Formats: sequence, structure tokens, C-alpha cells
Amino acid sequence: NAVQKLGQSPLRRLCDWLLAGCEGIDAHAYARNVRRAALALQVGVHVALRVGSAPGSWWYALLTEPETQCTAYVPTVAADEFASVLRGVVETVAWYKCPKGHLYSVGNCTMPMQTARCPECGLLIGGTNHKDASGVKRLGVISAQTLARAAKADRGKAYTGYKRDCVDMNSIYDAHARGSAVTIRVIRLLMHMLLEIGGAAFGTWARVSTMLCFGNKAVDEGRARAFLANRIEKEWAALAVEFSVDDDELALLLHVVVRGMLQTPSAPKFTSEPARSAFEVAFQNESVAQTFDSNFRAVIAVHQDELQTHDRSQLYRSILGEELWAQVTDTAVDGPVATSSTDNSTSKKQSAPLAKFAK
Repeated sequence: NAVQKLGQSPLRRLCDWLLAGCEGIDAHAYARNVRRAALALQVGVHVALRVGSAPGSWWYALLTEPETQCTAYVPTVAADEFASVLRGVVETVAWYKCPKGHLYSVGNCTMPMQTARCPECGLLIGGTNHKDASGVKRLGVISAQTLARAAKADRGKAYTGYKRDCVDMNSIYDAHARGSAVTIRVIRLLMHMLLEIGGAAFGTWARVSTMLCFGNKAVDEGRARAFLANRIEKEWAALAVEFSVDDDELALLLHVVVRGMLQTPSAPKFTSEPARSAFEVAFQNESVAQTFDSNFRAVIAVHQDELQTHDRSQLYRSILGEELWAQVTDTAVDGPVATSSTDNSTSKKQSAPLAKFAK
């Protein structure tokens, strides 16, 4: 009954998918740690439910119309990923191309001493004992001074759309102030979660694949699925290591971030670099800074205590957000939760269908 009150909205389709068991996402397919994958899916469902009741926002566009970002300035993406790399280099490096033409660099002596896989296409790069891997092309050595001049000359360029080449960057060097390294990671993690859930819940994998620049064929959709699963795993692991928390603690911190988001209105797409930068900074101030700071252990303790509450209705209300809570319970947005010290039958009646959401 609670779900039927949502009508035929995207939020209704999302809830139907959730109650059907999250079809289309196989945690075992990409995560060695199945519990981590389950916790990540919980966070993803939480953020999807949260933004599902906020049409017109950038988060909502990611969930329902990801292809609209192809011509937009996408948060967490550098204005030019290559120039951003250049501005972060402080030593002389040699630049190479993998067999398919994707750029990478080798520092120190500039000659390869180990092999790796190209993050773009997966082919072998690098080499051993100063010998290049087969198919790799050496472009030449560039000094740190030359790199600095090239980066400065390239600073005025603007690039739109999603760039897979820069998803491993912690810090972004742009002309406009950007979010902190932690903020970039958190936004990127939630963005990839929404794209994965949107593709699975709405059957929009072709649109997701288009945004990620893979193409729109069936094989490209498979690559998009694998890419998102890999990125979610990597961003999650990086945050866990950076803050020395286990998966349960990180999940709790991310749930707190999700509960605090959407305070600052955003456009469905950002049409300028300043607008994108302003969004990142606003998200950092409203959601990330109060959670992932020096007192994050205290944040964990407070919300662990909250999870022990017997007032489940209040917990569900805070998880779902006021708008969605009002829609599924016929409760005014600013109205009280139906609880009573003597008769909590109404509270139990409201909580029953929502318990499935919480699970």
C-alpha cells in the first residue's frame, strides 16, 4: 500500500525494483568481500530513495537521465584530466601510449621496471628491466619545467562530459576552487552508485553506457556494468583505508552524508565550470565536512546509538527523508510521527511496509 501511493513515478519504479530483490545487481560478481558489497548496495539504495523524491536535481538526473550529462560539466571530473595530471607532476617523466593509444607516464629513471594493466582498456603496459611491453610506444621525456608551462597554457580549456581517464585522481587542479579530495571521492562513489542502480532499476543501461563513453551496444553495456562495479569497490576501499574504518563504520558514515544531502538546490546539469565547482563546495559544506572530519569517530558513536532506538518509525523517517515519508504514510511533512507511549499500533502499522525499505 505504501508503494502504491507513489503512483507511476520513477520513485515507484525504484521501490518496485527494491521490493523485487534488486534485480540486475550481483554482489558476488565483482566483490571478494560480499558483506562490503551488500553494505555498498544499502548505501546506494539509500541515496537513490533520497534523490528519487528530488526531481530537478543533478542527483535525480544521474538516476533517471544519465545521458544528459554528456554535454555537461560533470562533478569530480577535471576540466582537462591530462592538464590536471600535468599540474600535479613535480618530477621529470616519460610519456607512453598503450597499444590502443591511451596515455600513461613513468617517473624516476623514466624507464619501465614493472608491468601493469591500462586502466582504460586493460592491455599490458609498462615493462621489465627497462624493456617496454609489446605494443607500447614511448613518446619521450618531458622535464618538470616543461610540464608546468604546458599545464599553465592549457588551463583555459574546458571539457565537458564524463572522463574515465581521471577517475583515479584524488585532487583536481583547476582554475576554479574544487571540493576536497575526500569530497571528490564521496561524490564520485555516490554518483557511480546512482548510475548502477538507475541502470538496474529502470533498465537504462544503454543511457548509462552512453554517459560513460562506452557506446550503446550490448557489449558496451556489459563494460559499463563492470566499470561501475569496479569504481564503487575502489572508492569504497580507498575511503576505508584513509579513515582506518571497517566496512560497517564506513557505511554508517556514508548513510549520515546521504541524510544530510539535498540541502542546497542544484540544476539537472551544470553548464559552466564555476557552477560545477560551486556544487562540489556546497556539498562538501553541507554533508561531507561535518561527517568526514577529525571527529568522525564521535559521529559513528552517536549514530550507532541511534540505531538501537526502539522508535523504528522515527528511524525510517530520518532515512527516507521528509518528502518520501509524507508520501508513503500520509503524514504532513512537518507533522509528528504517530507514536504513543500507551498505544503504538498506528506506528507499527506505518512501519511495517517501510521495514522492507530499511532492509
